[in-house]
Amino acid sequence: MAQKDKTEFSDIAQSAPAPDLLNEKPALPIVVAQPRRTQLRRIVFAVIVLAAMWWMLNPGDLFSWIIGGPTVALAVAAVLVLPASAPQHVSLSGLVRFAFYFLTQTVLGAIDVALRAFNPWHILQPVFVTRETSLPDGPPRWILCNALTLLPGSLTADIKGASLTIHLIDPDLEPDLPELENRIRDLFSLTTLDPSP
Repeated sequence: MAQKDKTEFSDIAQSAPAPDLLNEKPALPIVVAQPRRTQLRRIVFAVIVLAAMWWMLNPGDLFSWIIGGPTVALAVAAVLVLPASAPQHVSLSGLVRFAFYFLTQTVLGAIDVALRAFNPWHILQPVFVTRETSLPDGPPRWILCNALTLLPGSLTADIKGASLTIHLIDPDLEPDLPELENRIRDLFSLTTLDPSP
């Protein structure tokens, strides 16, 4: 009886069609749509942060929003295209402190850049520098890259993981990266690090 069952199982296995692995179509990835509330939260957060940055760069200049409005809209659209990261808690007091720090650095940096640009005895020496950030991926790192770009004299030219390539119009105009990172950590209620080596 056992021999008969074994023979029948062997016949069934031989008669079963072999899978065509070469012509088999790969399964399509399953895309899970984000809840509307999550998307709305991302839009509101992006609009507030980007609009605040533009306003700090152009305080009181209503005509600047002719360019600023479409710029913010395109940036928000880019945020929606990017994959959502883990939710981050934003501290209201940290947001106020970061806004004051960013506005102060923007004004001081703009004055410094203007003095260098209009000084006939000073020759600007643009340079690229590469720095590593300790901020986690997601909104904290996005805010860092945008802040470096919006601060006068510096621009985030490339991002590869935690490595940032920053363009400076002068070597000594590099922003204080550890201080800026700690301000962003305070903004997102993250543990601040000791900037001293």
